[in-house]
Amino acid sequence: MEAEAAVSPITVWELTRKVASGKLAPLPSARGGFAGWLTMKGFQQLPLTWADAERANALPPLHKDPTDRMLIAQALNNSLAVVTQDRLFRDYGVATVW
Repeated sequence: MEAEAAVSPITVWELTRKVASGKLAPLPSARGGFAGWLTMKGFQQLPLTWADAERANALPPLHKDPTDRMLIAQALNNSLAVVTQDRLFRDYGVATVW
């Protein structure tokens, strides 16, 4: 059985910001840019909710990056694993895949 994969708008924002600043090579794209490519490949869009924002600010200050804290909150609120090599995610009880 193939697992579904969801992508947070926070991830798209961070990746496209890094491309724009020259820190990352261009991302794959389709009609609609990178978001269009994600849709074409069957990725689901993970909603970003008020509860996610609130939880991100309530997390203990183990991780200083606000975008990562938002991803951690989304993963916790949705019982999801996060694809990352950042070991601090696990300190929040988030399952990680690398």
